[in-house]
Amino acid sequence: MPRTRFWSSKPIDISGKRFGSWTVIRRVKYSNWECRCDCGTVRILQGSSLKRGTSQRCIACMGKYLTTHGMDGTSTYLIWAKMKHRCHAHPNYAGRGIRVCDRWLKFENFLADMGERPKGKSIDRINNNGDYEPANCRWATPTQQIRNRRNTTIILWKGERRVLGDLADEYQIPVKLVRDRLAVGWSIEKALTMKSQKSSALNQGRIT
Repeated sequence: MPRTRFWSSKPIDISGKRFGSWTVIRRVKYSNWECRCDCGTVRILQGSSLKRGTSQRCIACMGKYLTTHGMDGTSTYLIWAKMKHRCHAHPNYAGRGIRVCDRWLKFENFLADMGERPKGKSIDRINNNGDYEPANCRWATPTQQIRNRRNTTIILWKGERRVLGDLADEYQIPVKLVRDRLAVGWSIEKALTMKSQKSSALNQGRIT
């Protein structure tokens, strides 16, 4: 009878890397790492808590940090922490060279530039290929974020690059109908301005 072989993946070595105020010294177990805080405190931490940004500094430094801005644990602070983590480890961000500007590596500066997160909004980069920096970021609704993805349809309208969904809203016409019209050869101007009752003719192929 053949022997069953079990495979295990070795965790990526993060020795020497920084996560917040922690510097990783060495691995002590499979997923636990000996780390030193900037203040000199040494602790054993899980790799997942470092990578996710849930552990940024030791308890002593946390107390001092809280007295600085008092925002630790708020939605604004968590968005800032996740933003930094994405640019450090996520292939869709770090792999594309997207980074957090030097000024925003400090939370107080991020808070001063962006303000607290408005209810129902999250951070969005206006230029999806640009960095996280004051000139390229806004608090956006989920709809705005969806329309700003890399696969969002961008068209040239009156000499300006516009999101197709935004134009459809302005002309009060379903964006799906506009897409269908463009797919069968309509001009963008006709697709936006022709009243939607003509959709039956479109569906039957009787386009005039």
